[in-house]
Amino acid sequence: TPERFLTPAEANWGDVSIEFIDGHTVSIRCQSALGTCNYTQMNMVDRRNGNPDVQWQFLHDLAEGRGSMSSVSGLSDRKNVKRKQTLNERLAAFFGLEGEAVTWDAGASEYRCRFQLIPIDRIRAQASNSIRESELRGEPPPPRPVFESSAPRRAAGTINRFPLRFCYFLLYLALFERPQTSSLAPN
Repeated sequence: TPERFLTPAEANWGDVSIEFIDGHTVSIRCQSALGTCNYTQMNMVDRRNGNPDVQWQFLHDLAEGRGSMSSVSGLSDRKNVKRKQTLNERLAAFFGLEGEAVTWDAGASEYRCRFQLIPIDRIRAQASNSIRESELRGEPPPPRPVFESSAPRRAAGTINRFPLRFCYFLLYLALFERPQTSSLAPN
């Protein structure tokens, strides 16, 4: 059974933000409500094989265009009319919001989202995929990025006391160590 997002009562499509984390997962924000869902939870699964269906692909294509897809891009065709209709029905059911989430702008000849749609951050997705692949092969995880601490991690519940000692030392210096006055000061 498809799940439903806990959308705040006063929310509208303009409050919704969907960001693709990877090809199967999105992060959703709607006012104060946050969540992470996959295509199955959003009822966009092909029941024959368990893969994402054409509505999920349509949503992904819209995300690649940052919420719009023109008929000139080559991604738009007659099949997308039905895909848009079905996507609107599924998004309305998932969020519990009324109105169309994706509209057709005849003047610009493109589909447009009424919510914020953010494509996959390629760097984050690549790191996430490489970790999953290495875990499946039984290999150790890839090296950590440079910006993470290279200090060894401590077991849960232990405290690194060095920073606290350093703070006490700085406090001692500030309170008790006064600058020396020079005896060569002019009279």
